[in-house]
Amino acid sequence: MSEHSTVFQSRWLHYGQWLLIPLLVFMAAELGARQLAGLRTRRSYPELLAAPPTVQLDAVFVGSSRVAAAVASDAFDAQMADVRGAPFHSLNQGQGHTNLHQHVLGLRQLFAQHPERFAGCTLFLEAPGGLVGPVGWQGQWFNAARPELLVELLQAGDLPAFLASEGALEPRLEILAIWALSASRLAVWRRGLREAFVRRVGSLAERTGAQLGLLESHADSSDLSSGGGIRTDAAGIALARKLAEESAARAGAPQPGAYPDSVLQSLWELARENGGELVLFRMPVSSLFDVDPDPELSKRFEEWRQQHAVQLLEPEFSSDDGDFPDLWHLARSRSSVFSRALARAWAD
Repeated sequence: MSEHSTVFQSRWLHYGQWLLIPLLVFMAAELGARQLAGLRTRRSYPELLAAPPTVQLDAVFVGSSRVAAAVASDAFDAQMADVRGAPFHSLNQGQGHTNLHQHVLGLRQLFAQHPERFAGCTLFLEAPGGLVGPVGWQGQWFNAARPELLVELLQAGDLPAFLASEGALEPRLEILAIWALSASRLAVWRRGLREAFVRRVGSLAERTGAQLGLLESHADSSDLSSGGGIRTDAAGIALARKLAEESAARAGAPQPGAYPDSVLQSLWELARENGGELVLFRMPVSSLFDVDPDPELSKRFEEWRQQHAVQLLEPEFSSDDGDFPDLWHLARSRSSVFSRALARAWAD
């Protein structure tokens, strides 16, 4: 090898590493960002709009992360197929940090754009304690912890009502700003990426510490589903239990509002317009949340339910506090049992 070639190779190695290393770091960061973006929600409405299910759906479950944890679609579908003697297909849209407003907005678009997949489907909505409150459209449309989840569900026609709704001014302005920049994927995903990154790094640190003997390992010991934004790491479970205790202290308080003007009424109307029906089901909860609702609210709810002929399913399912690792969500090992019981309650 000539002296000139040796010098050239040495220079290439010297300068090339300063190009190669940043490039590798950038590629790793980009791949990580794409993976973390998928952690924002397992089943987002925008994703379904872009890539709808490949089969005709018979049912869609909507609600909070409790629905994501408690309803195992495969078990529910299998039970319904046994009863009906034909295949049954359902979709679990339970998602943490969402309000019912967001589900109505998302379903409205799905039904309009993909009637071949959603026409006539039954909507199942959770009713913890056997009741759904009369939250209206004048109430807050988003969960304060994740306001950006509302962004991709808003349409121009929704803006006047959204601006007139309740809620802190700053997150509403942030939502409007991101909505206006909705063509920018970075703007839409910024907050979700950041929170997913924090969760992933925290989980990685915990696993590394456990492997080094610095921390007790909690990997896969929570018996919780990770769908719907549920945290399954030890720190997340501890935080969830703390928040559960704080939330339970506020449970049972009177809720103002009229059912005819509620988001629940809008969901019922949406189901009927789509050729289906709305079905409510009692969601199993830990003893912390198993409290008697306000009697006046219960009376108003029952009047609305009877007037609109809405079923309230009471599955034959027993549970105790040991079935709720974080006090909020039903254990993964119990979800199939509950889902089959729910299907039987509906079939009967």
